[in-house]
Formats: sequence, structure tokens, C-alpha cells
Amino acid sequence: MTFDDFTPTIAEPVNITVIVDSDNEVEESDETNNSHETTATVYYNGYKGKRYTNGSDIITVLEFEGNINLIYSHGNATYQSSGWTTYTVTWTPTDLPVPENANIKAAFLYQPYTWNNGTIDFNATFNGETINPIAHYNDTKGYGTSNYPSGLVVYNITDKFQKNQDNTLVLTRGPSNLALYGSYIIIIYEDSNETYKRIWINQEADMLYSRPDYGVNDTEATAYAVFNNVQKTSNAMIIAVLASANEANKSKFYVNNQEYPGFWTAYNATTQMGFSIYNVTEALTNGTNILAFQSYNNGSNGDNMVAYQAILITEYKAANITVSNLTVSPTSGVAPLNITVTANLTNTGEVPGDYTANLKVNDTVVETRTVTVQAG
Repeated sequence: MTFDDFTPTIAEPVNITVIVDSDNEVEESDETNNSHETTATVYYNGYKGKRYTNGSDIITVLEFEGNINLIYSHGNATYQSSGWTTYTVTWTPTDLPVPENANIKAAFLYQPYTWNNGTIDFNATFNGETINPIAHYNDTKGYGTSNYPSGLVVYNITDKFQKNQDNTLVLTRGPSNLALYGSYIIIIYEDSNETYKRIWINQEADMLYSRPDYGVNDTEATAYAVFNNVQKTSNAMIIAVLASANEANKSKFYVNNQEYPGFWTAYNATTQMGFSIYNVTEALTNGTNILAFQSYNNGSNGDNMVAYQAILITEYKAANITVSNLTVSPTSGVAPLNITVTANLTNTGEVPGDYTANLKVNDTVVETRTVTVQAG
């Protein structure tokens, strides 16, 4: 007999009592042996998205705005199976080509890992200086055997990154053993030659595996990333960062319920990571936008993968202000003469702001005002 209509609400020990002939409808010589009691422990299933296990969505942790751009690279990073002791990665100027006159607003180093059998105790140096994590995200199966966490360790290297030079990471492992996915760096830089953009970086660590015999269906094997206060523009893209998402037709990606292909085409076997890029201009809406990373069971289970980041980049058309309905009153008179000039200013671009308006008479500026113009 199977009971499958009860779902525990929290992970904790529970008492289970099974009673047969609970209404005493069967005559028996002994009515005292019709029940059995036992205890069991309820666990969260880490192969489900964290929304289903009392965890966190892939949330926004960083936002940037301006004439900016974002670049990223693994350098010469490689996947390291457990047993490594020292691990070195170098990024060349070709890997991360920051324009000469650009200002680096932020630089972050990410170290994803898997098969961790203890605490994260590796030491890290970047360009010879010790660096310490600013954030650590992890997820684990949560029960049974092979219960090894996967995670993401984040370092702020803004003041240590050397523009247009080689940059080197060295990791030295402590007593605990673990495997490493390929390290990567993300840089946000500011340059007057760049278009106006807004950038959101969401991050977490969420293991996903749609597999019926593990008690996980496609709906549950889904991680979510939410972006708020978004303005729809003429160009928007998402970069989805995942580990181990290598199986064809076993993953899906959604933006506001609009389906996109999964993540396998971006998979890099050397790092066992992938940066999947999506044009989401049509799917994006004003306000709140919801993304979904799904392990999809196509008949032989879904992909066993880890969702780490969702990066949203919206690009804005430059301000283009036109003048219309120009009127001058009066148009003639005896000097000295007070003249009133009115005009409508229209911005057909997507960047609002305060702009300088000059009034010229015979090519000479006679009045300057600051005007606030909304996006077109």
C-alpha cells in the first residue's frame, strides 16, 4: 500500500503511525496489534529549485547604470577534479580587453565548485595578494549518499585587477577535498564611447535535476531569477551562467513564460561551465520580469546542472532632442526690447536627463537654461 497524498511542509523528524482496520470493522482475536509507529526524517530535496525548498531565488545583488559595458572570461581556467592541491589561472589582455581610456567600475572573480566534502578552505591570491570572499552561495542534494554541495565563491578584485596586463589567480587547497569548475572574471567598465546601459547581476547556487525516481518533476526542477524596476528598451539581453548544463534537449529557459532554448549549446567542456546569451527584447516588460532555469525531463531524466547567475543588460538609444513649435514674441519693436521665446523639446531617444539648452541670436549664445527631458 502506498500513500502519496501528503507533502510535509518543513524538513524535520516526523512521527508516522499506520493503523489498519481503524473503524474496527473486522472481527479479530486481537485488536491491540492493528497499529505501528515509527519515526522518519524529512529532508529538503536539493535537486528542486530553492523556491521549493525554503531557499532563495537567484536574486539581484549588483546594479550599474551609465555609458558602460560588461565583459567576462574564463582565461585559461580548466575543470579540476578532486585531488588538486594548487590551481593557477591567468587572464591576458586579450581575454579581458578593457578600452585604454575606460574606467573600471567593478571587477569580480567567481570560483564555482562541486563535490565538496567539507568546508571551503582553499586560500586565494590574485596578482600575488591574498583575497577574501565577499559572498558564498551553495546548494546540496540534502539526503542519502553522494550528498556533496556545489557552490559559488565571489571575490571583489576591483582594486587588484591590472588593466591590459596579465592577471593571475592562485588557489591553494586546505584539508577538505573538492572539485573546481572553471574560474571566471566579470568586469563592468565605463567609457564615453559606450551606449547607455543598465546592468543587473543576480546570483545564487541552485542545483537542478528533474528525475522522477528522485522525487523531482520539471516544475520543481526550476530556479527563478527576478528583475524589478525594468524599463523596456529597443535592445535587451540575458546572460545565463550555469555549470554542468551539457545535455542536449534536457533544459529550458523562460523569460516571462516565453520559452527559449536550453543551455547545452554554450557548454564548455574544458571548464564545464556555460554562458548562454539570449536576446530578450521582445519578452521583456516594464516593471518586474521573471526568469526560469529548468531541468527538463525529455524521457530520460533532465540535465543535472547548477544555476549560478542571470545577468540582464538593457541598452538605450542615445538622447535625440528635437525642437518644434518655436515662437518669438514680440517679433519687432524699439530697443531695448524684452523678447519671450517658447519651444517644445522632444526626446526621441531612450535616455532621459537634464540637458543644456542654448538660445542663440545671430549665432551668439544669449541665454542658457538646463531643461529636464523624459525618454521618448
